[in-house]
Amino acid sequence: MTAESLRGFRVAPLSLDELHDAVNVRIKVECDALRASMELGDDNWAAGIVSALYALNLQVARAGPDADIWALEARHYAFHRALLAACNSPWTLEFFERLYAATERYRIPTLLAATHPAGRDVQAEHSALAEATLARDADKATALLEAHYRKTADHLSSVFSTDNPNGMAVAV
Repeated sequence: MTAESLRGFRVAPLSLDELHDAVNVRIKVECDALRASMELGDDNWAAGIVSALYALNLQVARAGPDADIWALEARHYAFHRALLAACNSPWTLEFFERLYAATERYRIPTLLAATHPAGRDVQAEHSALAEATLARDADKATALLEAHYRKTADHLSSVFSTDNPNGMAVAV
């Protein structure tokens, strides 16, 4: 949101620079939080990851022309939140929330338009990330998380660049 004097508020336009900045900061914050969660997480934390991945996979299996993208997005959020849940830092989780919302505003228009990356199996990425996290392989898990976010940013960049070849902010 941006404020305009005597005009109230409006949704800020989308910008590829903002997207990449948010993704880069998100990677830093979440990789640190993921490492902390792997060090501190207990069986309940691990069960939360398994449960969130299972729920996400069920929703993905329901995909189709009448799919509920809001339910999918809620389960996607729950999975990524579950990975970080044991980091023991309310501030880090607050930053996660804000950064997730900042990148969600780019993902939602592509979900609504059913624009999916060709040749990419996002659920396999989520499964591999969960497996490495539960194995407490911090280097592998953080590399997978970073790759997952970079692939998403690349896809979104290509979608918005195609929609707007001049590189200007895209209002949605």
